[in-house]
Amino acid sequence: MILPKEGSFSKKLSEIDINHKVENYTWSAMSSYDSDAHLNLGISHFNADSIIKAYHTIQDFNPDIVIINTIMPPWYMYAAKSLDIPTIMMIRESFDERNSTRLLPTALEYLDNINHSASYILYNSTYTQNMYKDYISKPKYSVYYPVVNGINKSILDSAIDKVDSRVSIITPGSIVEHKNQLDLLKAIDILQRRGLKDISVTLMGHADAKGYIKTLQDFIKSNNLADNVKILDFSDNPFNEIIKNQIVVVPSKSEAFGRVTLEGQLAGRLVIGCDSGGTKELIAHRDTGLLYNPDKVEDLADSIEWAIRNPEKAIFIAKNGQINAKEKFLTEKAYDSFFSALQTTLKSRKKDNKRSPYFDPVYALIQRNLHVNSILEDYARSLEAASRQLLELTSKKPSKLTQFKAFVKKILKNKPGLS
Repeated sequence: MILPKEGSFSKKLSEIDINHKVENYTWSAMSSYDSDAHLNLGISHFNADSIIKAYHTIQDFNPDIVIINTIMPPWYMYAAKSLDIPTIMMIRESFDERNSTRLLPTALEYLDNINHSASYILYNSTYTQNMYKDYISKPKYSVYYPVVNGINKSILDSAIDKVDSRVSIITPGSIVEHKNQLDLLKAIDILQRRGLKDISVTLMGHADAKGYIKTLQDFIKSNNLADNVKILDFSDNPFNEIIKNQIVVVPSKSEAFGRVTLEGQLAGRLVIGCDSGGTKELIAHRDTGLLYNPDKVEDLADSIEWAIRNPEKAIFIAKNGQINAKEKFLTEKAYDSFFSALQTTLKSRKKDNKRSPYFDPVYALIQRNLHVNSILEDYARSLEAASRQLLELTSKKPSKLTQFKAFVKKILKNKPGLS
């Protein structure tokens, strides 16, 4: 296991005799708003350094498969490709403005690299897979819903025994605009005007530093909701707060998977979520939870009121959601698609693997920075910096040095302005 730092996870790995190594990697890309030549040079240099570092790690360990559990950074995928080692990439992020992916001018080229480098893709939901289907089509793929472990048995045996006009609602998750907590507050305001004034709401999670928390606080103040709403910081164990409430609301319109939905169901709470994104894959309406139209705040208010007016049905749905979540996400069956991906990818490995490196990923990386800024001088300097490190791979083998020279000639041929 390659980890960014020591912590509780690395300690756990040591306890079960799984080797781990801590390595830090630079991951940077130019946005369409960047034009700083020195920044461009630094990005090229440090990204190339990261590829070399990943290359050496893989070469030393000599694995059968490299599994990458995030779409960024790509260095282990590039390094594994250069050594002809198959890779499984686990994609669980949305491809949109929230993580700036779509804002990068090189985003489509990056996805094309994944398309030609990854051996197998595991998506965390059908919704996520659909986001990328137009860009990543070559690798085999399947949907692998994350497995949840380590939940206390008392939580899994927990259940709600009543739902009434004094119902308490919780929304765990980062307090940021795309999580859409404001819609829940608007729904509570609507319910107050309908005479349901005793509903309490807890928002729990890291607050962003860009003002969204202030937007929520201003709404609470201007609509006299201070007695109804409290905001708590992030907790490593959200279940302690979840079980104090009867309802979990997931107002985010585009959850890639929606772990909060699953946590609410496993804790035996009634989960009300948007009929969109990965959330709707986890909830069968009025069977394992309630779904509402993400574009209509009134529909969320109606769903909460329906639960209050139909307490026996609400309790039944919450229990059914808990049973369903346990069966799908806490049993060994949940690992089937992961094991299948491993077996398929192992079969794809070449038996006559010569593990000869090639340098196209670094070439493409530097070329993309040129594409963004058209700065030939910086491009030349970046190539020089990357070349020094790449030559370390070739210095002990004359045949590799010949290969590297051919690589440099290829670049000069494509970019005559560098001659």
